[in-house]
Amino acid sequence: DASLDGEAPLAVERGTSPPPEGFGGVAAAVGGGGGGGAAEEAAAPYGGSGCYEVLRFFLALIEGRTPGGGGGGGGQDGAAREFGLSLLLVALRAGGRVLARAPAFAALLEDDISLCMVQTAEAEIAISEASSGRVSEVPGASSVLSLVLQCVAEVLLLLGLGGSAREEAMLSRIYLKLLGGGSPSASPHLLPPALIETALEHLQSLLVLTELPLHVYLRFDCHPARADLLQDLAAALRAIAAPERPDPKPA
Repeated sequence: DASLDGEAPLAVERGTSPPPEGFGGVAAAVGGGGGGGAAEEAAAPYGGSGCYEVLRFFLALIEGRTPGGGGGGGGQDGAAREFGLSLLLVALRAGGRVLARAPAFAALLEDDISLCMVQTAEAEIAISEASSGRVSEVPGASSVLSLVLQCVAEVLLLLGLGGSAREEAMLSRIYLKLLGGGSPSASPHLLPPALIETALEHLQSLLVLTELPLHVYLRFDCHPARADLLQDLAAALRAIAAPERPDPKPA
């Protein structure tokens, strides 16, 4: 999706220089760009394309597509998912600023990684809702969602808010879903309190993005083709802070 009205994303991300083309700029940035000689030749095969495949492998771990992974949702798959999320988070924090400058990596962040985060979160939320909010029946759900929310924050921090459909999906189908907003039938009480607390904690961490509420309002609520994310988010937070109570029965 293009940014709103063809403009560049609002400058809420960390400062970056103009993106170099292809993988060459990434390899030069990672390698330090100096020295040359035998060391440079030895490092050449492990440049940008190698980093790209490593990130794709992390996504395969998260999605249960690794060789030998049955995809049955058992404890082993859950451990692999959590391990993959941990590796992806480390990679985004360690090299995300460099990787996001290359178009191929920016597309991976915007498309594959964002979609993977949405699907992983929705799967964990569905399991939690099916358990009727009983934490004991969803072991590890809080830690998995915590990692997902941290990865989402890193993606938004690296790419900024451009008003894309992927950004709308991450905010509405993860944060709003966890907080019980976005639809009249949604209720935070279907989820364990630990998951709601996790969502609130990580929503607060998103405020490192300068003037985030204003940017969300301009990019989504003011756009006729986008959801009213700020309005729905405010309504969800209000419902959690002051839940409606049934009227007392007359004596």
